[in-house]
Amino acid sequence: MKSHFFCDACNREVASHLDKCPYCGVKFAGVRCPACQYHGTIADFANGCPSCGYTLGEQFTPEKPTITKKPLRPSRALRYPWQLPTKDIGSIAVAFIIASIALLVFYYIHNH
Repeated sequence: MKSHFFCDACNREVASHLDKCPYCGVKFAGVRCPACQYHGTIADFANGCPSCGYTLGEQFTPEKPTITKKPLRPSRALRYPWQLPTKDIGSIAVAFIIASIALLVFYYIHNH
């Protein structure tokens, strides 16, 4: 019976050889059995769940996905809603610098 793997973030079916979801980009850390929640590698699940023996049938669409994602490290997790990821802060800084230069050029042109 063919094994099925699903992304934990977007719940879409993905190929077993991928290390990240092609749809939402989440990196996979391993596989989780939807029946007993056992975590392991893809190789561990070659013949079904090594813990409970669960195998996914062709007709079954799971409510819970079977591939898990790596949790954010505490240093990268956002503690407050107003915090922005580093790449967003960099974009805001570049936009601020460009706006400042445009304002200085505008001020210089109109005062000379």
